[in-house]
Amino acid sequence: IVPVEIGSVAADGLQPRGTLGDALESSVGDMTELTDVSEPSLMHNLYMRYCSDQIYTAIGHGILVSLNPYKRLSIYGDMERFRDGGGGGGKSSVAEPHIFAVVEHAYKEMVDLRADQALLMSGESGAGKTEASKLAMNYLVSASSRAGGSGARVAQRVAQLIVDSNPILEAFGNAKTFRNDNSSRFGKWIELRFEAGCLSGAAVRTYLLERVRLVRLASGER
Repeated sequence: IVPVEIGSVAADGLQPRGTLGDALESSVGDMTELTDVSEPSLMHNLYMRYCSDQIYTAIGHGILVSLNPYKRLSIYGDMERFRDGGGGGGKSSVAEPHIFAVVEHAYKEMVDLRADQALLMSGESGAGKTEASKLAMNYLVSASSRAGGSGARVAQRVAQLIVDSNPILEAFGNAKTFRNDNSSRFGKWIELRFEAGCLSGAAVRTYLLERVRLVRLASGER
């Protein structure tokens, strides 16, 4: 990160004061709380959090920036603490940005308001979209278990079927790129159906294949 000059408002106007690194000695979990909203300050905040294995950073409510750590992190074991918004990511300040907090909020909105919800995973090759989708589904399975009875078993079965279908889709739609040896070169819309808050079924509605790689490959790709 290249330090840049920032300023502070004084009686005689805008005066230089240190560098961006001096101003951001500590990172923030919600980037709307930054006093200097610029590309260097945003990147510096993400960098500082990434260095301390804080891969999730919120942008207000409903938007979560995720950085691929390229290693396993022990931050996904305790799902129960995110129940009812306990892990952060609520409508006010974001106490602990996490993908489970975002999924929990969507789940509660669906159950309480009986309204459809959508989670969009977007990013460049190797960003971790596929893994993020799996984490979201695992949390929804955990949330479905609150319904009790046979609902938990059905939810587990549905989620496993979705995961088991991935190798078939990946056999046709994955490719080696400069950034990822097993990159998903396709997009899919997974529709999950819930009954009384319990996952009851699923369908892959849309399948988009990056067809350019069927006829022409870049050097070093396959």
